[in-house]
Amino acid sequence: MIRNYLKTAFRNLLRYKGFALINIASLTIGMIGCFVIGLFVWDEWQYDKNIPGGENVYRIYDQRIIMAVSHSWLPHHPHLQVSWNNNIPK
Repeated sequence: MIRNYLKTAFRNLLRYKGFALINIASLTIGMIGCFVIGLFVWDEWQYDKNIPGGENVYRIYDQRIIMAVSHSWLPHHPHLQVSWNNNIPK
């Protein structure tokens, strides 16, 4: 039974080459997209897993609105680190 299905599928691939090419290309692009999204999600889940006490690590973002557009970035000033070490309890 499965042999007949495979034979029919192969004949249709040969008969409708353009349609088959579009279908196979679309399936390939969709699978690659899902794979890339999965890799991105996996990488985000692995963030700070190798640091002891990584669940207590936080990032501080600076967010400013410039000409009605919100911009976020990571500020890093040397004097802030000294201030944080003195004022934030461990």
